[in-house]
Amino acid sequence: MEPMKLYRTPPGLVLDRVRCWTVGWEVAKLDRVLPSLTGSADLTVDATGLKAGVILDFEASVVGVEARKKESIVGYPIIAFHQFGTRVRVEIYAFVLADEVENKSVDA
Repeated sequence: MEPMKLYRTPPGLVLDRVRCWTVGWEVAKLDRVLPSLTGSADLTVDATGLKAGVILDFEASVVGVEARKKESIVGYPIIAFHQFGTRVRVEIYAFVLADEVENKSVDA
């Protein structure tokens, strides 16, 4: 195997949006895979109304001054959003990967 080198825009020079991380967990397993919160949180997501088989997913991106707020991620509704930072801004979107029928129940 050869080493792979990715050339990316430095965070301070991003004008629109550069996705840097996505992770998700099955809702039924959240209590087993995530540690308990011990301090205050900048972003909380209420997963109590979500069905056990859906995936709660998070996407983190570096955003620039020309980035527009997202309404959905690959067609799935966003259920929570947080942006932080000043010179370099980072945003985190929480969304649910589910069948279309299940997505409609999340929109409320």
